[in-house]
Amino acid sequence: MLVRCKCCNRELRSHPVKTVTCGCPNSLTLRGEVITAVDLSEVVIVEGLSGNKKPDTISKEDMVWQENRRKRKVRKLNFDIK
Repeated sequence: MLVRCKCCNRELRSHPVKTVTCGCPNSLTLRGEVITAVDLSEVVIVEGLSGNKKPDTISKEDMVWQENRRKRKVRKLNFDIK
């Protein structure tokens, strides 16, 4: 992950173990996937995490399964009460 601080224009690359800071008054701190700063509106994510993307759409098989599931009827169970 690559993050830029707008205050000092410094770019920081995340490290899974190490904490990285920019050192300006905004105090942008980056550790793994966690971003902290005094003012987060002054922070820009330049490059996000790769490999963690989920597909935006449902596959054709999933759509067919959902349609079939939606069309199922609810069975009524009759119990004998004694």
